[in-house]
Amino acid sequence: MPDTVTTISVPADRNGPPHSGNGGYSCGLMAQAIPAATVTTTLRKPPPLDHPIHGTATDGQVRWTVGDTLVAESAADTLDLTVPAAPTWQQVMDAKAAFDAEAFHRAHPFPPCYVCGPSRSPDEALVLLPAPVASTELVAWPWQPRPALAGADGRLATEELRAALDCPSGWSVWDYSSMHLLGRLTGSIYRRPEPGQDLIVGAWSLGREGRKGNAGSAIWTRDGECLAAARAIWIAVPEAPRPDYV
Repeated sequence: MPDTVTTISVPADRNGPPHSGNGGYSCGLMAQAIPAATVTTTLRKPPPLDHPIHGTATDGQVRWTVGDTLVAESAADTLDLTVPAAPTWQQVMDAKAAFDAEAFHRAHPFPPCYVCGPSRSPDEALVLLPAPVASTELVAWPWQPRPALAGADGRLATEELRAALDCPSGWSVWDYSSMHLLGRLTGSIYRRPEPGQDLIVGAWSLGREGRKGNAGSAIWTRDGECLAAARAIWIAVPEAPRPDYV
């Protein structure tokens, strides 16, 4: 018989759409049950907020369920992704200065999203916006993670790093008027930095196939060291599904 590995709960303030967990943060919590640097998590249902999600190990995979409903599956994997050179810090700051955050806010379907929500404060959320970087195919944003995002060892928690790899990739492949949700995240963490450092979060499109958008993302130090990277699949949806199975 399979053994229950763990139980997680996505805090209410780590939302994506108003009634469900941010995809990247949820994948980050689920990835902790897999003893590997690279983990793929496929989301089958919107993760509920402030509700137990049970992880059960079967044949090297962890299945995440609420009652009889399969919410997600996680497994160790390899990352097939070519990460471009990081933009310079000046390029990113120029992109931030030129970004029309008000227009983004008006068009955003989920302004309170924990990762890319323009209505959130950097004191309580990540607020990583998709600013186009001149002369590149990247969108990027500067990030100075606050101390509250650290794990017990003082370095950034893995779920926060995987969350940061999430939303920017979606905006690199879809325009602001499209509603889209994370379907799958394959992420690798190479080195966890300490809070307060100047970091760059960037993403780039890998193309679209019908309702599916493919994208890459990375987190670099100010000097260009790649700390983490991910490949994501995004699904265009007509409306945000609610976790009505809870």
